[in-house]
Amino acid sequence: MKNKVKNSQFLVNGKAVLIKGANLHDHDETTGHVVDEALTIKYLKINKTE
Repeated sequence: MKNKVKNSQFLVNGKAVLIKGANLHDHDETTGHVVDEALTIKYLKINKTE
């Protein structure tokens, strides 16, 4: 398997591959960029009930 980037495209064996994903940009007012598991679960429960 040969991987490379050419003309802003990611190629695997010479064929363009599109990679989809999601970034999390969570912030906590006390810890800053660090959001622990308990706080994440709390936010998920709040959003699920709305």
